[in-house]
Amino acid sequence: MDELILITKGKIDKESLLEDQIKKWQNWKWQTKNSIKTVQQVEQILGISFSENEKKKLNIR
Repeated sequence: MDELILITKGKIDKESLLEDQIKKWQNWKWQTKNSIKTVQQVEQILGISFSENEKKKLNIR
C-alpha cells in the first residue's frame, strides 16, 4: 500500500514515474492486489478522517 501512495503522490506532483512503477500500473494483477478496498485506505491516501457516521454510510456492501 505504501508503494501505491508513493506512486499516487508522484502522479499528483507531476513527477516522472520510474519505468518499473509504470510497468506495475499497467499490470492488471498488480492493480488488483493494490486496489483501494477500505475506507481506512482512502483516509490514509488522502490524509483525511471520516466521522463514524460517514464511515457507516461508506461501508455499504
